[in-house]
Amino acid sequence: TSICLAAFLAWLLLSTLTSVYRHDSLLELSRVSGALTWFFIARALWRPQLAPWLIAGLACAVAWTCLPSFLNFVQTHDHQFGPFYNPNLYANALAMVLPLALVLPLVLWQTTKQKLLTAVGALPVLILLPGLLLTFSKGGFLAALGGIVVYVAAVLLAKKKLAFELSRRHWPLLLALFLIVILGGGA
Repeated sequence: TSICLAAFLAWLLLSTLTSVYRHDSLLELSRVSGALTWFFIARALWRPQLAPWLIAGLACAVAWTCLPSFLNFVQTHDHQFGPFYNPNLYANALAMVLPLALVLPLVLWQTTKQKLLTAVGALPVLILLPGLLLTFSKGGFLAALGGIVVYVAAVLLAKKKLAFELSRRHWPLLLALFLIVILGGGA
């Protein structure tokens, strides 16, 4: 994984050096470098016993940025962009954290078996979803939908028998959802 990520970063650096649009290339290089930095920090800190707290910290930190957006939307009724200068970037940040926020209640239940803590762990999802909706970003919606589909697929693959049974019984619904995602992607 590290070699592939380093090769991707090197390729991005090379393309930045030869780019006609230097400013945009530098922005993309900084975004990817930041994402890779966070990836390696998370990988270095990752321990099974720390998993719920790392996920909770990230989900709550990003959900916290939604709270001022709610108040701002009540006043302006306009696209919200939180701490970013663009609603699409904000929507992408929320969409990246949303699958982790969905994992949080499951991880908390598995590690603590406390109903109240698990319910509190679901709060970031209830904050992130309206925050994503207030960005009015179609790309952010599709990114969040893609993340949720991957999350659900991973959970179902972990429970293979359940996945097979659900897909056998509900294949028309799955086909309709697939077509909505494919056809709605161009809208």
